[in-house]
Formats: sequence, structure tokens, C-alpha cells
Amino acid sequence: MMLEKLPSEKRRKQTIGFLGTESFYVRDSLTVEELITALEEREGNPIYALAVVDEHLKHRGLIVVRELYALIGRQYGRAIMGKKTVDRIMDETSPSFNINENIFAVGDQLEENLRNDEITYYLLHDNEQGYRGIFSSRDILIHLSNITKSDMVMAQSIQRKISREESSIHEPRFDLVASTQPVMDVGGDCYLIKQYRENRWLLSVCDASGKGIAASLLTTTIWGMMSIYEFGNGVMPFLKKVNNYLYETLESERFITGIFLDFDAQSGKVLIYDMGHSYLYIHRKGRLKRIPLTGNTPIGIQRMDNLSVGALALDEGDYLFIPTDGLLEQSNSEGSLYSIRRVEAIIRKNMHKPIEAVKNEIRQDFLDFKGREHVHDDVTFVLLKYYGREATDEYA
Repeated sequence: MMLEKLPSEKRRKQTIGFLGTESFYVRDSLTVEELITALEEREGNPIYALAVVDEHLKHRGLIVVRELYALIGRQYGRAIMGKKTVDRIMDETSPSFNINENIFAVGDQLEENLRNDEITYYLLHDNEQGYRGIFSSRDILIHLSNITKSDMVMAQSIQRKISREESSIHEPRFDLVASTQPVMDVGGDCYLIKQYRENRWLLSVCDASGKGIAASLLTTTIWGMMSIYEFGNGVMPFLKKVNNYLYETLESERFITGIFLDFDAQSGKVLIYDMGHSYLYIHRKGRLKRIPLTGNTPIGIQRMDNLSVGALALDEGDYLFIPTDGLLEQSNSEGSLYSIRRVEAIIRKNMHKPIEAVKNEIRQDFLDFKGREHVHDDVTFVLLKYYGREATDEYA
């Protein structure tokens, strides 16, 4: 047989050998005319590249079929080259990789070539330099893309479980809603509402630096730590521990901004830990005002031994509003930014309605404002209404 193919075999997915789907080869004694005839007579899927091997099936070089046809397509090309053996036209410089090499390591080696539009082919060999197949730059790009898509789907699934798109909590002394929408499939925003003692709640909105999977890993990490921490000694010890852990692990390359509220539902008192976030508003007597805060640096920037803490006492009918910058820094087609005054008007207009209605109004107003402009960043907010007493009517 002039045109031969390696038998199929199972290979580990994490190795470059897994991509060796092209496995045709010819002997180095074959003539170019014989190869062309074999290619022309072959039926089925096209062959894009094939190896040239010696009598011991050790690879000697590579022939890219499109380049072969370009060569013989020249004037008198077939007549001149036809009687020559294939080793005269093969590419002896094509890189060859051991089938057991890690696919990511090979991807790093070929980084420059992978950026080119033209498809490049590479030989595969075993420990004895025996021919074991061919893979292309397109093969490795598709494989890495599929891995990325798979990781993205998993990250999205995890993030949706830990920070749902919408949440509601109804307690005798307060109602609370939360909303988050990542600009990509996964994002760097998250919120957490956790009751850690009778009448004591941790409310948090966080925004990790960057976007995509890297940012979602940070938010997943801090959410996981918050969800299992007992908070027996309050919020401050937790923030010190998580900050110093991320600082030592990531060495300031990534960080998280956030607001952490230690909320006493019975008294209405709120301890405020601002970790470089600063977006905290109170709606009282028809006005939405930004609460001045003595902030700390974002989580993971530097080691912290002491934290600044603010305090606030909620009155009956107050709303707390905690957004991320994705809401307030969104522009419309005219270049204007979404205004906190729009949120103020929505709360004032809908104070008699269930808090879910207020949340929905804010979400819709945001979409109406941005129009056809793309969402620039993850958009998250938490809204709390405090009753100050046990209400007989849930929305009294």
C-alpha cells in the first residue's frame, strides 16, 4: 500500500498525542507521482498532511498536501518532480513532539505560531522516534477553546449557585432583595446575605478586579470563606484573615473591593466595613444620600492588622442601597452615566409596593437608560427596607 495510516489507539486527553487525528504516512522510497496518484484515487475525507517515514517507521519529514499541489501545479512541475522520491520534497524542519508531552506545555511552545492565520502541521513521535501521527495549529486551538468553554460553563454553574441572579428575604423587621448580572458568562461581582446569629446578619457586596474566570475564582473563594465562617467574634476577624490570605497567595496581583455590613435587625444598628468599595446609600425621608465612609484598602492589596469601621442606625422606613460600580458607571449612547438620582426617584415612587417591585423597577430603568449601549461591567445591587418593629402587614 502506497498511502498508509496508523491504527487508532486510545491516548490520554491531557497529552498532545490526543490531537493526533491526522495519521497518514508514506515510505521515503515512494515517488511523488505515486503519491499524487494515491491521493487522487483516494475516496473519503481529504488528507491535509502526511508523514514521510523510513523502513522502520521512524519519521523523516512532513508533506503538507496543499504545498504539494502548489509545487506540481507550476509549469512542468509534475513532469519534473514526478520521478523524484518524496523525501526530496518533504519538510525536514517541521517540529516533532512526543505524544506524551503535556498539551498546555506544547501550546506554550507554539504560542507565536498559534497567532498566525495559516494552519501549521506538526509531527508526533514516541520515545523511539517512531511516527505516531500529526496535529495542526487549528487542532490545538480548537481543543484549548473547548477546554475554556467547558471551564466557563462550570464556573458559570458554580457562580449561579453561590450568587443567584435574584434573591429575596422577608423577615419581621426588614425586607431585602439582591440582583446581579455579569457582563460575561461569569463575572467578578457577588453578594452574600447570611444570618449568623439571632437578629444578626452579614450583608456583603463584592467586586473582584478583572473579568471572566479569573475574577469569578476570586469571588467564589471569598464567598466560600464567608459561607462557612462562624463569625462568632464578628466580621472584623474574618476580614483580617481573608485579606491576609489573599495578599500572601496572590501577592497584590488581584484584589477585591467590597462593603461588609454587620446588621442587627432588632436594633437597626449597622457596623460598616468598607474595603475600598465606598458605594453605600441610605434613603430617608424621600432622599437618597451617600454615606460618608472611612474606607480600608481593598482585600488582598496589603497586610492588615487593624480596620476602620463605621456605624449607622436605621430608622423605620429607611432603605439601604448597595450597588457596584457597574450600575453607576454605565453610560448611554449620549455618553451620560446612570445617575443615583434615578434610583432615588424609583424608591420614592414605589415605597408602598413590595420590595421586589422596587428591584424590578431599578433593573428595568437601567436597561431603558443604557438602550443599545453595551453593558460595560457586572451590575449588582442589594436593597434593604427596615421596618423598625414587627410589622403586622408585610408591606405596611
